[in-house]
Amino acid sequence: MSGSEQKGESRPKKLLLVGLDNAGKSSIVNIVVKKMTDALTTVPTKSVDRSDIVILGQQVLIHDLGGQQKYRRKYIEKGGLQFFEGTDVLIYVVDLQDRDRYDLALDYFGKALASANQLKISPKLYVFLHKFDGPYLEDYKDVKTRTQLECDALKEKFADIAKEHGLELEDASRTSVKDEWGTFAAFSKVWMSVVPRIESMQRYIDKLVAENEMIGIALLLDQKGTVLAKTLRQLPGEDMEAIVNVAARSVILLLDWQHTIEHNKMDEHQSAIVEVEDHSIMIRRVESGEETFYLLLYAVAGSYQQLQERLGRITFTLETII
Repeated sequence: MSGSEQKGESRPKKLLLVGLDNAGKSSIVNIVVKKMTDALTTVPTKSVDRSDIVILGQQVLIHDLGGQQKYRRKYIEKGGLQFFEGTDVLIYVVDLQDRDRYDLALDYFGKALASANQLKISPKLYVFLHKFDGPYLEDYKDVKTRTQLECDALKEKFADIAKEHGLELEDASRTSVKDEWGTFAAFSKVWMSVVPRIESMQRYIDKLVAENEMIGIALLLDQKGTVLAKTLRQLPGEDMEAIVNVAARSVILLLDWQHTIEHNKMDEHQSAIVEVEDHSIMIRRVESGEETFYLLLYAVAGSYQQLQERLGRITFTLETII
């Protein structure tokens, strides 16, 4: 349990980003905050950058710990437990291209978890394998190369260290500032762990895909394009994550287009079809009180017209859950 919380209170949730200097933590925070909300407050200090955002009414505090050696000593060696207090989610960022410091990065991860143990907190753990671009990405594309094996081994080492401290690694994602959307999408599971409403949305999206073979991808996004829930059906020969990125971008483009005109151009059924290359994507507006969301379905089999006819009932159920 992370931090103390009185009954009936929805206290701010704390996300802590940790990693060595030059790992890319600040760049990741900038991408996420920029895409999340316009109403944010950033308060820099000498060793910690703080961002304050709101997701579905839940306040989320993002603390980015400076990675320079003098700051790492301050956090770990000089009794800096206060920096870890109240942490709900710890995101550790490692530079994939900084191979010479893998051991140092793993060691610092272990020390950060030791601090959590001292505080008797159990934050959700995520690792971002960052700078997955350039030569590293090109090498990784070759099947069974050293780079692929190296990346998988690195994930396992982080998972093993977490177990040594009585914790579990929730997820490890490859990220890059050159793929802003992919980096932003890596936060979808993080949001689910700190915003209770997202969990119920995710359960419904999972069930929707499981019960409808024609659906390859289902996404639920807010008005700013934030992915709140995502489910994929793995298809042979298809890079589903790449398709998700294309699909989500199409929604964002649609929203940007709508914001530039005087009237909303979605049809009277509050739905639209977007053709991207050879993919058909159905988008349906979901209203809940004063909030607006968008359900995106990517049809991979059967007649998507039949699915279109059911969108009204699907949306009604989703609005009730939300």
